[in-house]
Amino acid sequence: MLGRPSKYVPIADLLAGAIRSGEWAAGDRLPSCSQLSQDYGISVSTAVRVLKELCRRRLAYKVRGRGHYVLGDELPWPDDSTPLYVRIAHEVALRVQKGSYPVLLPMSKELQAEFGTCRTTVVKASRVLREAGWVRLARPKRLAVVPESDRPGQEQWEALLRELARPKEVGNGNRWRRSPAGDRRWVWQPGKESSQGPEPWPDKGQVRLD
Repeated sequence: MLGRPSKYVPIADLLAGAIRSGEWAAGDRLPSCSQLSQDYGISVSTAVRVLKELCRRRLAYKVRGRGHYVLGDELPWPDDSTPLYVRIAHEVALRVQKGSYPVLLPMSKELQAEFGTCRTTVVKASRVLREAGWVRLARPKRLAVVPESDRPGQEQWEALLRELARPKEVGNGNRWRRSPAGDRRWVWQPGKESSQGPEPWPDKGQVRLD
């Protein structure tokens, strides 16, 4: 005999339908946990699971200290198994794309406080953004947003996120690297053969140009 589905599932299905129907557009803020608790007569802990489920389905994302927002189609959303620095890089790139940071990124200390992490993690995320072409060093300890025409393409950014998020296998040196020529290219450098190595993009030995 099958058990009853968890309380949060039908509510998550209802909200997911509203998102897919366009009732909430990309970037719209979703109701808070307390609001969901009042609207649907559920506990706050169940409301938390509802919002987590929407994130798991790639329909929403969380901004620390601000709430949950509807996720658009611009960028992929890494899951909970993705390293934190990659998730931070993704979130910052999403905000750059939406115009939240028109000129400069927040100071490192501000990002540390917002994401509740250490300086090393924020530095790693900033390095990913710089190497991918979202930002550049403008002044000591500040990163400036590059013009939209100079930013990485969606396909390239997705490929880089997948590679960074993929668990690394010991002895497998396959990876994408920045071209030593400094001309904004990513070059595939194959390592030792491995059945569990990273999937090449677009093909081994090829070069992708923006």
